[in-house]
Amino acid sequence: MVLAAILVVTALILINAGLFFFLPKIVWLLLAYHSKFPLWHQVLASVTSQFLHADLVHLLFNMLFLWAVGGLIESVWGAPLVTGLYLVSGVVAALAHAAFAPGSTEPALGASGAVAGLMGFFAVAHAREPMRLALVAALSLAPRIRFFSLPAALFLGLWAVEQVFWTLMTTRIDVGVAFRAHLGGFAFGALAALGLRAAGFPRARGGE
Repeated sequence: MVLAAILVVTALILINAGLFFFLPKIVWLLLAYHSKFPLWHQVLASVTSQFLHADLVHLLFNMLFLWAVGGLIESVWGAPLVTGLYLVSGVVAALAHAAFAPGSTEPALGASGAVAGLMGFFAVAHAREPMRLALVAALSLAPRIRFFSLPAALFLGLWAVEQVFWTLMTTRIDVGVAFRAHLGGFAFGALAALGLRAAGFPRARGGE
């Protein structure tokens, strides 16, 4: 992928990384989404929280998936769609977290819900697109890395099933991960892809 063709995704990654490394902690706390905040604050934070991350691993995994699926979506469907999909998916994810975990004391933050929306869209709109994965076997002093490919619908579908599993397993406890937000974003993205397909919405460029 050429960077010039994925300006929005590149900008989103830079914004997320920049805020993680340079945003003061007190501001981070104010911008995170929390269902206990006043309504006006929840509305604002449902957007701002999409650019915040709890730790470096959280940031790296979100940005990896943003690059993997967002880049192709932008290059095929165009910058306006990927921008809107990212932002709206993030808001829907925050609402899902608040609706299905009203008693949660955990703040919802991170691009996870927004990226999950892109993943749901990709799983439907590019279902047969191969996703190349790396399996690392570290049982010996010389770890082995094997690469294999799975269709996007299968790989991302398995990810969604995993989120359902952990949602059910953590119904009564807070583990610091908003699985319901992931599912809300993913479902919205998948429905958006189905809606565009039904409406005959044209891609910005040729693709699968």
